[in-house]
Amino acid sequence: MILLLCGSKGFNLLASLDAETRCLISWVIYDKDSTLANDCSHDIARLSADLSIKCVPWSNSMDIYLKEELFKRDLYCIAIGWRRLINGIEERLIVLHDSLLPKYRGFAPTVAQLLDGVHEVGVTAFWATEGYDEGDIIKISKTYISYPCRIEQAFDAISNCYLECVEYVLKQGQGVRKNIVKQSTLGSPTYSLWRDEYDYFVNWSLAADEIVRFVDATSQPYDGAQFLIRGERYILDEASVSDKDVEIEGTRHTGKIFRITERGPLIVAGKGLVLASRILLHSTREQVQIKSLRTRLYRPTYHEFVTCY
Repeated sequence: MILLLCGSKGFNLLASLDAETRCLISWVIYDKDSTLANDCSHDIARLSADLSIKCVPWSNSMDIYLKEELFKRDLYCIAIGWRRLINGIEERLIVLHDSLLPKYRGFAPTVAQLLDGVHEVGVTAFWATEGYDEGDIIKISKTYISYPCRIEQAFDAISNCYLECVEYVLKQGQGVRKNIVKQSTLGSPTYSLWRDEYDYFVNWSLAADEIVRFVDATSQPYDGAQFLIRGERYILDEASVSDKDVEIEGTRHTGKIFRITERGPLIVAGKGLVLASRILLHSTREQVQIKSLRTRLYRPTYHEFVTCY
């Protein structure tokens, strides 16, 4: 079996395999992800070397070599945290997707589930197809999370689900094509859309609890929940829902500071108040204190963002 690994999910899976399971791995291909503060590519390479597993970085010519190896040696490959499309190996490629398919097909499903406040999460192993995560299911592993929940906590929670799926696939060997389940028998699909840099900006018109979930869902290893003050870019790194709300007359003016407290400013949300307990300057990641009450935290328009940032 060949492992295609990227990011903390790929590294954590490799680190959690026992000696018996590692013996079933032929080699590891790892990739880099520039959207993450730490894509764990160096960690994957180092750990593979420590475990005496052949490990190579992905390159543009790798797809041809991979196809030859898979078919010549009658191997399968498992993709974990992988974002690249590799055409022509669908019948040899097993994908691990961090949702309970057919729900949350598509991109960044863990982020989407945290934003929605989902409690039952997990991992699905399925056969790759040309469509969005539509293949026949090999294995589903579930777990539960409670809120508040940072994205790293969610990844930790589902790490055992990844391990359970991989161990199942590896131990099935050539029998892995048996006992598959058609996704159409499990209900209607839902989708999680791709996210770009603009999607990291806080929408202050949301309710306070939704904003707090957004802060947690986009925290490390992602780029953080962001906003602007007078054109300067900041990150809301830690936040909570204020236990006290106030009635605001007229227009609510979301994003304005209602009060400065010892724990941080209280920000007006679409419903409720957000306590911004840790704010970082985006350019340096240094913690800053907002001391002026007459401050508005705002989200740029998309046109302003692509023009200025």
